[in-house]
Amino acid sequence: SDKAMGGQLLSFSFHVRAEDNVKCYMYWTGQSMRFYPSDIIHVLPKVFVNDKYENDKFASSKISEVLASQMQINDPQFERFYCALSGKQPHEFPIRYRTDFVDD
Repeated sequence: SDKAMGGQLLSFSFHVRAEDNVKCYMYWTGQSMRFYPSDIIHVLPKVFVNDKYENDKFASSKISEVLASQMQINDPQFERFYCALSGKQPHEFPIRYRTDFVDD
């Protein structure tokens, strides 16, 4: 529901089965999604009010790039599924944030 906690609760769940098998999920407004490094720049800014606390500057800031570049999520089984479903190649999967990432 979009009324869950009035949208004021944002949670992350990390499922770490091995160094090369990590899943991350973001929970917000009663919904969940897979979370990948590029989502720090492309999704999180949509969650927060832009005109407060300089949130509008975060997506284009150096700190957002540093955070995204340091986060590594690996889930080989899901990556194969995602590539088969989307038609993307394995090198296009957002395991690590890439500065050449383009929003479709």
